[in-house]
Amino acid sequence: MNRKFFLVIPGMIFFWCLMFANLQYTHAATEFVEVQKDQTPVYDSRKGDLETVGYLTKGQRFKVKKDYGVNWWQIDFGGYDAYIVKGNVFPIASANYINGNKKYTNSSTKITMKVDAPVYDNTTGKLVQFAVIKEGQNYPVISISGNWYLVDIDGRLGYIHNAQANLVKPESTDPVPNTPAATTKIYIKANKDTPLYDNRRGYLDEIGKLVKGQQLEIVKQEGANWWQVKWANSYAYLSKASVEQVKTINYKNSSSAYKSTNKNIVPLYDNIPVYDNTSGSLVQFATLKENHRYPYIMKSGNWFMLDIGGRYGYVHSSSVKLDKGISILMYHHILDEKDLGVYKGVSTTITSEQFSKEMEYLHKQSFETVSMDDLEKYVKGKINLPAKATVITFDDGLVSVRENAYPILRQYGMKATEYVITSRNNHPTELFNPKKLQFFSNEDIKNMGDVFVYQAHTHNLHNLDIHNKSDVITKSLAVVEADIRLNKSILHANSFAYPFGHYNDNTIMLLKKLGFKSAVTTIRGPVNVGDDVLQLKRYGIYQSTSLSEFIEIVES
Repeated sequence: MNRKFFLVIPGMIFFWCLMFANLQYTHAATEFVEVQKDQTPVYDSRKGDLETVGYLTKGQRFKVKKDYGVNWWQIDFGGYDAYIVKGNVFPIASANYINGNKKYTNSSTKITMKVDAPVYDNTTGKLVQFAVIKEGQNYPVISISGNWYLVDIDGRLGYIHNAQANLVKPESTDPVPNTPAATTKIYIKANKDTPLYDNRRGYLDEIGKLVKGQQLEIVKQEGANWWQVKWANSYAYLSKASVEQVKTINYKNSSSAYKSTNKNIVPLYDNIPVYDNTSGSLVQFATLKENHRYPYIMKSGNWFMLDIGGRYGYVHSSSVKLDKGISILMYHHILDEKDLGVYKGVSTTITSEQFSKEMEYLHKQSFETVSMDDLEKYVKGKINLPAKATVITFDDGLVSVRENAYPILRQYGMKATEYVITSRNNHPTELFNPKKLQFFSNEDIKNMGDVFVYQAHTHNLHNLDIHNKSDVITKSLAVVEADIRLNKSILHANSFAYPFGHYNDNTIMLLKKLGFKSAVTTIRGPVNVGDDVLQLKRYGIYQSTSLSEFIEIVES
């Protein structure tokens, strides 16, 4: 026969064997996997990112909890769901170990690993390592026997020597902040599509709906008419009149094992469906409202996982966008185009015409202009803010703002923050002269209180030395402290703007000492939950900023 024929046959056999193998593992349910790569990482995704929490030893077998998409197997690791890469393991029909855990449960005792701690199987009469728990990780203990801690790794019993780990208090290691359970748990079922409300800003803000027939676990009763339920990192409320109590729950997607991150998604339209997939199909149990920010647990493929009323659910990525944060806008000097004169081309001076178009856009798009107080609470996770929210700030307290910005802001019912240099306000109110830099009088400050909240920008240290460095970082700490203290007391301020954007560790230390809740920089960027409240970024709006660039900034 032809030599080429013999070359083709082995390739064809290999091809068909591969096809058969792929078909077999595509259609057959995988119960176990064997580790092919030593030190195969085990990942925890509860914080929204993949964190390595341990390793599996090559040649060892483990039980699969769930097929989690194209690339992942889900296993049990310390009582929570963890993940391993499919490429590092091979599907196996059965287990070859005898240390399976059939009767033991974790106690409330936990240990913290002092090193990457090996976990041993001793059922063969010798210690055989089958896993490792990463240094710094907390892990529940079943029991303590002499110098050994007994633990469960994906349904296998293993031992960790006490030289490798320290005992810790149970309450200090729980990754999920659980609300203390009531003596008797209460569950409710929605008799109709029932609104869920957030009340952290002092009013009832509808953030979603529980679908008719769906159930939730109650955290507590709130007054005579309301039930409180878990909602991501906070709580939501629903009316008792729209639900009825039930004795048991009919869902399996409790979110108690997960924690929401500080990262948010924003619905692209109203009534975004949220699905429960634990039945093997997608069952809608809630909806989300547009113009709201929702913390998510993690992203898996094209789906975002959220905590809705103590149940985890999924929203499709095509119906939402990632929240990039809130923009603080920074303005200084506002002049009519015809009055620019020597300020033409000066970045910190913009025209009244430009400012008017920017505010008109915010108004037409229903943006809420929020205070620095509310922004600080948002950054600390105390309240939520609308998706369409921005902060308008002005530095220095210039009369041009009184003449050309204040009327526009008032026309649209907007609020703004003015950072004031208080040593420059002790004079009679002046007629506006566009050729001069003029500063608010105390009367101006009083008259514009319906729009502006006044905050601190130093009393008399808004100056640069010959090296273009601010007095705030060149003067003695005693001088700077006395100046900012006076500035704060005159305005009753709790927010500060660093002059020229200059500051250092000593400046931050002083602001903390003086009780400031927030401070803004000139560093460009958005503000997100968890940011340093004394180093908040801003977007400078300049003469060169086009309307399209402005829209991109506020819509980020």
